Amino acid sequence: MKVESLNGDIVPITTVGRILGIGLMYTGTVLFITFTGILVSFWTKKEFAVEIEPIGKEIQLEEKEQARIEERLDEILARIKGLEERKK
Repeated sequence: MKVESLNGDIVPITTVGRILGIGLMYTGTVLFITFTGILVSFWTKKEFAVEIEPIGKEIQLEEKEQARIEERLDEILARIKGLEERKK
């Protein structure tokens, strides 16, 4: 593998050197992206848990309230039906 210096830059001249250079650049980029992805995933997982947990609890409360309202509505409809039957 032959390397030449052009204006202060070290550049591979042979085909093997160029392929090796491309491989090293690609590997460096992939490692950087992987490391960054792991960090961002770790940070967002914590934020997700902090922000979503209270919303989940609120949803459960709303679902309980909705079930209570539906039960009450069924009772009211049954009473109305009973009153209509008495009228006949």
